[in-house]
Amino acid sequence: MNIKVLLLGFTLIGATPAQAETILFIGNSFTYGAYSPVQHYRSDAVTDLNGERIGGVPALFEMFTRQAGLDYEVSLETAPSKGLDFHLTDKAAVIDRSWDHVVMQGLSVLDAKKPGDASSTVTYAGLLSELFRRHNPAVRLWLTATWSRADQTYLPGGRWYGQPIGAMARDVRRAYDLAAAATPAIRDVIPVGQAWTRAIDDGVADANPYDGIDAGKVGLWAYDHYHGSTHGYYLQALVVFGRVTGKDPRMLGEKEIAASELGISPAQARALQQVAFDALAAEGGRSPAAPVHGRWGLAPDAGDPTVRPGDDFYRFAQGRAVAAMEIPADRPRQNWFSILDDLSRERQNAILVEAAAAPKPDALGLFYAAHMDEARIEALGTAPLDADLKRVRGARDRDAIAAIMGSANRGFAGSLFQLRIRADARDPDRYAVQLLQGGLSLPDRDYYLDPRYRGDVRAFQAYVATMLKLAGWANAECAAEAVVALETRIAQASWSRADSLDPERTHHPMTVAALEAAAPGFAWRPFLASAGLADSDGLVLAQDSAIVRLAALFAETPIETLKAWQVFSHADNAAEILPARFGAARFGFRDKALQGTPAMPARWRQAVLTLDRYMSDTLNRRYVERHLPPATRQAVIQLLTNLEKAAAARIDRLDRMGPETRKEAHAKIAGLLRKVGHPDQWRDYAGLEVVAGDAYGNLRRGRAFDWDMRVARLGNPVDRSEWQITPALVDATYNGSRNEVLFTAALMQPPFFDPSADPAANYAAIGAVIGHELSHAFDTIGRRYDARGQVRDWWTPQDDARFRTEASRLGAQYSRYEPLPGFPLNGELTMAENIADLGGAVLALEAYRMSLDGKAAPVIDGLTGEQRFFHAFAQLWRSRQRDETARLRILLDSHAAEQFRVNGVVRNIDAWYDAFDVRPGDALYLAQADRVRIW
Repeated sequence: MNIKVLLLGFTLIGATPAQAETILFIGNSFTYGAYSPVQHYRSDAVTDLNGERIGGVPALFEMFTRQAGLDYEVSLETAPSKGLDFHLTDKAAVIDRSWDHVVMQGLSVLDAKKPGDASSTVTYAGLLSELFRRHNPAVRLWLTATWSRADQTYLPGGRWYGQPIGAMARDVRRAYDLAAAATPAIRDVIPVGQAWTRAIDDGVADANPYDGIDAGKVGLWAYDHYHGSTHGYYLQALVVFGRVTGKDPRMLGEKEIAASELGISPAQARALQQVAFDALAAEGGRSPAAPVHGRWGLAPDAGDPTVRPGDDFYRFAQGRAVAAMEIPADRPRQNWFSILDDLSRERQNAILVEAAAAPKPDALGLFYAAHMDEARIEALGTAPLDADLKRVRGARDRDAIAAIMGSANRGFAGSLFQLRIRADARDPDRYAVQLLQGGLSLPDRDYYLDPRYRGDVRAFQAYVATMLKLAGWANAECAAEAVVALETRIAQASWSRADSLDPERTHHPMTVAALEAAAPGFAWRPFLASAGLADSDGLVLAQDSAIVRLAALFAETPIETLKAWQVFSHADNAAEILPARFGAARFGFRDKALQGTPAMPARWRQAVLTLDRYMSDTLNRRYVERHLPPATRQAVIQLLTNLEKAAAARIDRLDRMGPETRKEAHAKIAGLLRKVGHPDQWRDYAGLEVVAGDAYGNLRRGRAFDWDMRVARLGNPVDRSEWQITPALVDATYNGSRNEVLFTAALMQPPFFDPSADPAANYAAIGAVIGHELSHAFDTIGRRYDARGQVRDWWTPQDDARFRTEASRLGAQYSRYEPLPGFPLNGELTMAENIADLGGAVLALEAYRMSLDGKAAPVIDGLTGEQRFFHAFAQLWRSRQRDETARLRILLDSHAAEQFRVNGVVRNIDAWYDAFDVRPGDALYLAQADRVRIW
């Protein structure tokens, strides 16, 4: 056997070298006799993985055999050349137990499993059959074949001994090809075509020419006489690592060095790590959490020791890790959210691949397969788009153009106005039709108005011309110029992003007749009828003055310009399911030019995002069943309870709240609607028509189905159980109109939450996220809503003034921060999120302190509990982004850049100064009087 590989496997799960050798020693002794030398096993201080003393080797040996159900006597020989002398009461019991069974029992003991726990018993056959019993049959078939052993035969098509090798080779090759199609990383392990490196048994290779099949093309392993190959053992080590620790084997990059000592290259190690991850993800039981911070929830070598904590805490805590972070070629930035989003999308894609490959695919599988069928999409060309554009070309008057705009939510049209159906801010138990400004193709109105973005506007005009040409529009260059001029006038008429966030300024109820009188330039009734709202008795206008100006602009714009704009909008919105030239043009502008992303993402990613939106509950119900352990959900619910208690305690101590306001604040915390992990009820898509091979039609019908469902709600009570983001999105939200907090399943994994991490790390990570969302209930926006979700002024004038003073001081701090030279943050735009960031950290620290129940936190790796808290908080926001993305986010994102989500927060918390001895003269130092105390 390859001792080095097995030792590596056991040390991966945290065993000391002595523990690993003890496992090998005992396991090998069971099957083959003594394993020497014995000096390693004379210690009487063998411990489990938690450091708890087990005793000497005889005691450990007895624990193993008790787990394995064996009955025997044991003694340790004194001669160094001797091994372990065991006397079995039932020799047959040992023969029937494989070496692997005993080793896994040993791992169970070290992992402190309960005796007799059947889940801790894993054999080769049991491991594989359980891993792949329900999922990924191709990988199951391939791994089962490649893991066959001389004395244990599980081949799908023949035996190991006494059967033609050719039959085995054909089965394995077929399995390999199927598995590689499902998991491409398999092909990177060893290139197809490598020669078979070992004879299977003496004379067998010569006697059986494999029926003309070069079995070496299977390529993952090289058998020796008794056991699987180095590659097979390394794969086993990775799977064991994932099962025992719950961690993602793909994050073991530093272990590639150890793997290279075994003859496994870094590329092979990475590929095997991916295969192990796929196996664990398919298991459906304890899925691997990914990625994981260090031993207790912190990456110990992430920080930059050359930076003082008081000068730049973001770099002090993780400067080296940030410098080493690489942005994938198909991404605008990289951070923990995007890393975990990749994992979520890969898991969703595995579900969709499985659904599409079923003998009788359901609607989910058909939708995905059509979206992925690039050959058919190319063959259809622009025919699906042309059918929609025929309506645009045939529009004879402004009523017809307005009707096309009204269909925007049911297809791919553009519109000067957005329609939404949401809870009424003044009456949150009923739905209201909301009318908002729209019409801009660039991310924000300032792109058109700020001279710094003129280059982007020129690139936009070129993109419009390209899409018009692809759609077959005549005089595309002139039409593109007219379209950009139209959108520039739309920008001039629009409200700023910051002004649009105010829930009081954006609530203007109006009947349709009153709207026609106030904004007579637009054909409102054809617009509403096309949206399915012909019978609507009124709307709530958001940016009311902008809507009036946009209606006038519509009346002034030539119909041909409005048509050209619609043709561009259709092509732009439908590009993902049109021939590749459309998608390439869209990527070239929206991702490459605006965000600096050099490479186009794989097609499956867009398919996943589309299904995540339009068949979300069908897809994510399966996702949650596989990847959210119920115990994890319950643990996060408990953390939420603890944070709510911390918030209540802080409210009681807030000087800026008088008794009346404090009473209302307590009612708001007590009345929170909690949504954790996944919906309690899943939506049914039985009415959605999905047609095989019709990618364009499926997406259009999906959009229509979603909008029609929302329209049908009008007149009914608000469904407070609805989820407005999906469980696979790495996110959390606060919704003021429902007074609810929501935390997705995808968020409940490291580094945000790790059930095995130090509490300081969990409180600093997901605790700070929970506190962030709770704080949103009291920020510049959320505080306008009461406990019922109604927009109402429940603050006394004095308390309101005190809050505004503190908020303006915080806004002034953030407006001085520059993510890029010459591009400062907009402290007004980011105000609510800055308050939530600061409040989240304060509440999380409060909850962590309460969890200690008056006891001192342990010192770990030389760090106090509060030092670990702040380190983990900083590392949560590790991020790198392209300059183009940074510029874009300054305009659009209501969140500050990540370094300021750390430095801008900690400098306002007294405990941080104490934890790191921050003093006057340090760059981040603020005098007591200058620290903002929102909470």
